[in-house]
Amino acid sequence: LVLMILLVYIFSIIFKNQLSAAESPALRLLYSSIPEAMWSLMLAGCLVDNISEIATEHMEESFFIGCLFMFFVFLTALMVFGMLTGLLCAVVNAVAAAEKEKVLVTFVKLKIRKILLTHDTAETGQITKDEFEELLLMPAIFEALNDLGVDVDNLASVSDQLFQHAFEDKCESELKTL
Repeated sequence: LVLMILLVYIFSIIFKNQLSAAESPALRLLYSSIPEAMWSLMLAGCLVDNISEIATEHMEESFFIGCLFMFFVFLTALMVFGMLTGLLCAVVNAVAAAEKEKVLVTFVKLKIRKILLTHDTAETGQITKDEFEELLLMPAIFEALNDLGVDVDNLASVSDQLFQHAFEDKCESELKTL
């Protein structure tokens, strides 16, 4: 974007100097000052607003000025194309990374669920602290959690906090039965 503004500024100086004494009153008006020239070039050259009429005006003034204007239009179109291509590549990379992460999470989730179902000794659909600690020692679980970026050693160290609620529920239910 900065390069585009710089290009418009440079060409506005060139056109202002070349067309300050132009025969065409429309061109004199378009390039009466540097800001006016930048505005005219931005609209006509970059955004291609009413380009056929303005390009014809430039060509009628002088062949060199007409070619210079068309060169400016070509350069700005090339720059806009480059910016849009870069933006498209960034979006595609972000979407690909998100999809890759989604596929990895789904794969690991299915892998862990399969292992958990085969090791659920009480067949309750829940896991006890002992089963959890036993599962963390299994290479398949260790590998699956590492694929997700989980620190398995840290997970094992917080197992007391993870299962504290289950212990409190068990004690509470035993107190109710007394």
